[in-house]
Amino acid sequence: PHNQPVTWVTFSRDDRMLISGTKDGTINHWNAKNGELIQKWKAHIGTITDIRVSPDGKIIASSGIDNTVRLWNIQGNSLGQHEQFVRSVNFSPDGKSIVSASADKTAKIWDLNGKLLQTLQGHKDRVTTAKFSPDGKTLATASTDETVKIWSVDGQLLKTFINAHNDNITRLSFSPDGKTIATASNDTTVKLWTLDGNLLTTLVGHKNVVNDVSFSPDGRMIASASNDNTIKLWNRDGKLLQTLRGHKGLVWAVSFSPDGK
Repeated sequence: PHNQPVTWVTFSRDDRMLISGTKDGTINHWNAKNGELIQKWKAHIGTITDIRVSPDGKIIASSGIDNTVRLWNIQGNSLGQHEQFVRSVNFSPDGKSIVSASADKTAKIWDLNGKLLQTLQGHKDRVTTAKFSPDGKTLATASTDETVKIWSVDGQLLKTFINAHNDNITRLSFSPDGKTIATASNDTTVKLWTLDGNLLTTLVGHKNVVNDVSFSPDGRMIASASNDNTIKLWNRDGKLLQTLRGHKGLVWAVSFSPDGK
């Protein structure tokens, strides 16, 4: 069991590994099948804000409020730094690069040796999340400036969704086919968008800040996690399918297992 608040959780692509991060900067490596703790290590000074596993399952990337992005092959490797705390980190689909989002108003693309490839500048406030599209050709960033931006991998700004929400945008997620973006916000809603910035539907039902949003592997279902202590499951039309209750505190993160079950 964890003895600190859990701030992030994610599966490896093969469904065998579950990785969690805690408020004290510890990463925990679990057997996803039986819940056995395999290993844990101190990764950051202070809260871990995001953890991802590379597509081949060999590398773990983590970010924290200590302004760093770190890569782990279980031995441990550190990438470069942002000027302020790093809110999210994500691998490219081919596993060869990483994008990080920071309170310094930028997102940065790195290779796995720590070389800075691109800095995405254009947001007017903290960048809360940055993700590659499933085909790896574009990226999406979201910010507390209430906008979403679409970029090419060479750093060219392609599109901005103005006033996407009425409050800070906390997370975003691409659908598996790359045609839809889901955004979560402090305004208690989740919204689904086309890549051109057209609003498809608004998911209304949470009673507090929505901290995370994720598509199921088949793209048919959306999960959202909230400060109202619940996880909600929705279909693409915005219909609420189920509310999962059981946490005694706010829910920071939500992730589907790779088999979607």
